[in-house]
Amino acid sequence: MNEELNKEISNYISNYQKFCKDKNIEIRKELVSYITNQRNTGIVPSEILLKGNSNELRNKRINDNHIFGILNPLKYTSFLRILDLRYNIISDIGAETIARFLLDNRSVESLILKSNEIGPHGAACISKALHINEYLKHLDISCNPICQEGGMAVASMLQINTTLKKLEIYSCSLNSVAIIALATVLRNNSTLNYIDFSDNFQNTHNLTQSVQNAVMLHISNMIKYNNNLCDLRMKKMCITDWAMVDFLEKTIKMNTTLKILDLSSNKLTRDGCVALCSALHYHHSLKSLRLSHCTVQDEGANAIKELLLINEVIEGIFLDFNKITHVGIKYIVDALKVNKSLKIILLWGNIWDTEACNTFVNLLGGPVVSLKCEPNADRTLPKHYSKSGPVRKYTDCPEIHNIDGESHYLTHNCYIPCELADKVYPKSRIHPNNTDVVFYEVEGVLNIARNPFELEKEPDEFINIFTDTE
Repeated sequence: MNEELNKEISNYISNYQKFCKDKNIEIRKELVSYITNQRNTGIVPSEILLKGNSNELRNKRINDNHIFGILNPLKYTSFLRILDLRYNIISDIGAETIARFLLDNRSVESLILKSNEIGPHGAACISKALHINEYLKHLDISCNPICQEGGMAVASMLQINTTLKKLEIYSCSLNSVAIIALATVLRNNSTLNYIDFSDNFQNTHNLTQSVQNAVMLHISNMIKYNNNLCDLRMKKMCITDWAMVDFLEKTIKMNTTLKILDLSSNKLTRDGCVALCSALHYHHSLKSLRLSHCTVQDEGANAIKELLLINEVIEGIFLDFNKITHVGIKYIVDALKVNKSLKIILLWGNIWDTEACNTFVNLLGGPVVSLKCEPNADRTLPKHYSKSGPVRKYTDCPEIHNIDGESHYLTHNCYIPCELADKVYPKSRIHPNNTDVVFYEVEGVLNIARNPFELEKEPDEFINIFTDTE
């Protein structure tokens, strides 16, 4: 840390304390302590994380007065990059303070306001500030009741702002008018590459069929014409089979930029899944397809099989809680014996009978552990049990050579007969850490448990294993 930056940080601490005393605002000691400790250790406090659900703040969350005291002396500083204020009690008054801060500050690149009490007026103030601010790249205003007026203000901002790259606006009580406005603006937006407007279109029973059609038409046009969007999250948007067949299938097929498509918790069943998979057969950019908590069933699993046999780009598929039986599990296993690109697959919450377990367990190299008791109540394995299953050998497409009429694997520069290698080095097609199911044995009986899985990982963060499965 250079001397000038160190001085700026010290000045902020003193200015913040003085400002709060002059305005009779409570000084947040945890903030002062954090910045002071960072400075003393030579680390630039580029992130201020004041999460209301943390142990330090849970019983005394950040309110409008606190925000006024924190941000006013922070306006013209240059050390801050991320300001995280999620799960607090900031209202429209605090949002006005944040908007004034954004007009003057030139360093903050990420602003997280998830789960506060910001309404339409507060969202409009922040949106107007972003007409001028040219430095913010990420805005998370999700889980705030900004409603139609706030959604329209955000849409208006996206017509002018040219720096925002990531927008999270899910669960904001947006109606069909606001969704259509956002989708219309995003047809021509050339900077935003991530948007999540999930859970904003649930009360479709109050809408006419023509209004529902209009929403899906505008979303499909957004997908068709936007050439910059890479990550699209549309969970809980009441997307049905007919919407997929009539509107989304064709435009998804034409899109060339999407890398992550999240349609979880929609009303997609087997017909919608078949149409979607057909559109993705020769899609060259999509890496992650997320269909958790839909109802694709075995017919949908068969469509996934056909997709994996053709598409060599997709690296992750989420199919947990989809009412897939052992028939559908076998379809997926058959596809993975051929497909070499898939790294991640989620299948928990489907119908895992004995046949389904026996079919899938070999993809993971067998059960991970033998237990003498049942797993935890949440179906995860007890932590005090060490994984003592078979030693797994992960290799990149092991070469098979014919020597004296017998097939051999080339392993560690040594030729090992295939039959012996299979016994000594059980092979896995899917790495055990890349799926949400894990198998174990209790007195020789195969069982299944849920494997904790970090959903926010991107496909590139997972281990890739390309091994043949007998």
